[in-house]
This record gives sequence, structure tokens and C-alpha cells, in this order.
Amino acid sequence: MKKILFALTSVTVFIAALLITGCNKDDATPPRMTMNGDNPLTIYLNAPFTDPGVTAEDNEDGTISVTSDASVTNPDINKAGIYYINYSVTDGAGNKSIMRRNVLVKNNAESLSAAYNVTGTCNSAFTDGIISSTTVNNRITFTQFGRHTNALGKLNADIDFVSSTVTIVPDSFICGTIPVMRSFSGGGALSFTGDTLVISSVETTASGVTNCSYTYIRQ
Repeated sequence: MKKILFALTSVTVFIAALLITGCNKDDATPPRMTMNGDNPLTIYLNAPFTDPGVTAEDNEDGTISVTSDASVTNPDINKAGIYYINYSVTDGAGNKSIMRRNVLVKNNAESLSAAYNVTGTCNSAFTDGIISSTTVNNRITFTQFGRHTNALGKLNADIDFVSSTVTIVPDSFICGTIPVMRSFSGGGALSFTGDTLVISSVETTASGVTNCSYTYIRQ
């Protein structure tokens, strides 16, 4: 009788093991990732950045943590450019999912970058170029302000889009047909369309102060 019970017990264990083995299939399903926020995401120079992040759900493990290569320099909020944040997640069975976010760091004054026709009270009509700073938000650089030649530097200005004003960043450098040290300051107005700048500048040299006015019209 004991031999019969032992045999039945062994068969029962064997069948149960077969049933368990048949039900436990290998987990081959990777986690599902969901990106928060925009992709691509645009931010402006010098502004604080908080990564919206990514969440992940797994069919076996539920909510699982996501790793990324976002850091204090990725994206670099003090340098205009395109950056990439890579996210990855791995579930308990070793299934991996990845995702990437494109982050564009730009100067809010980028739209002003162009060639301009300039008329001025201190110089005859000429062409000047404006480029946007790659390190300071709302800052622009003139390639030939005042039409002074041989300039050992470029004049910058800051744009306030709320008040539509332009403020020259005070600076001094040697320039002119007869090179002399000139100091620049002043400011003006930006049209609402962004196509015209009217700037009153103060140019100071050892021989005195000259007040000039320039009107920039986009070509």
C-alpha cells in the first residue's frame, strides 16, 4: 500500500511540475516608455532647465526606474546648439528599451540675424550684418557698427522684447580709418515686426564725444 501511495505522489509532483513549466513562459516583452514634455524641446540660453523625464511600465515588473545621460552640461544652457538626452530602462528579465530627446538651446534674438541696410547721421549708407550670440540670450553682435574699419572687436547689444528696446553693451576698441580708441554706448528701439532697429549711439574718443543715429532695415 505504501508503494502505491508513493507512486501516486511522484506522479502528482511530476504533473504539477509540467503544468508550472508550461505556464511560466520566458518574459521577452520590453518595458513601455512614455516621454514627458516635448520632443524636440526648445529652451533659451541661460534659462534654468529641468528635464521633463521619461516614465516606464513593464508587463511583469510594473513601474520601473529610467536612467538618462542628462547632466549640468547636457544640455549646456550657456551654449547654443542641439543636444541629445538618451534614456534607457531594463526590466528584471533583461529586456531593454531606449528613447532619445532632442533639445535645442537657442538665443531668443536669433530671428534678428540678417543683413541690414543702414543709414546714419555719422556715416553714409552702408550694409551691416547682425548675428545672434551663442552664449548670452537676447544679445546680438554687429559686424560693422558705425562703419568703422579695422575694428579690433565687435559691438554687442541686448534686446528687450517686452519693451522693444535695444541697449548697446558699453565697449571700447581701436578702429577707424585713422585708428583711435573709441568707446561706444547708447541704445534705441526695435520695431514690433523685428525688421527695423533705430539706434542712437555715443562715440567717445580722446578728441571728444560724437552722437550718432543709425537706422537698420532688414534686407
